Amino acid sequence: MDSDKNLFWKLVESEHLKTRALCRKLAGSREDGDDLYHDALLAARKGFSGLRDPKAFRPWFYRIVVNVFKRRLRRPWYRLLLPITSEVAEAAGSQDPGASYVARRHLERAFRAISPEDQAVVIMFELDGRSTSEIARILGKSEGSIRVRLHRARGRMREALARFQSTSKKESVTEPALTKESLCAVTKPNKD
Repeated sequence: MDSDKNLFWKLVESEHLKTRALCRKLAGSREDGDDLYHDALLAARKGFSGLRDPKAFRPWFYRIVVNVFKRRLRRPWYRLLLPITSEVAEAAGSQDPGASYVARRHLERAFRAISPEDQAVVIMFELDGRSTSEIARILGKSEGSIRVRLHRARGRMREALARFQSTSKKESVTEPALTKESLCAVTKPNKD
């Protein structure tokens, strides 16, 4: 029993920073992300005895994180927390706070158009820089299905932004005009 406990914490230690960062991105804020990470740790610790191969810990743990995230989004509407992190707003690439606000608002609308699992796939691919094969292992799906999910999720995000843009043109002239072709929901961070 003690050896299982020690092995669990040793395996968690190697994934701690990446997993916590993913939780923060999924949840939308540092505090909510830390809560998500804590809940995922509890669920993983509880189910660790069922893990047959310690080498499969990483995808197993990430699957638990995504499942806990999806479970949290199934809560009643008044408990849903859907804001995008300030890190995403900063990643929009603008020094102008007004443009960052507009970018964040567009991202929030785009993410509302897709399911929680699709949100996790987009965040892991676009923001964390994970490969489709790695995401497939984490979620227990085929690599082709992950590529299809990404393509469809991006399309739904673009459509949601285009609908929002067409309705907001009538209401406001302060936001920059966007066309469906020029919309980009998420950008990958530059890798040095």
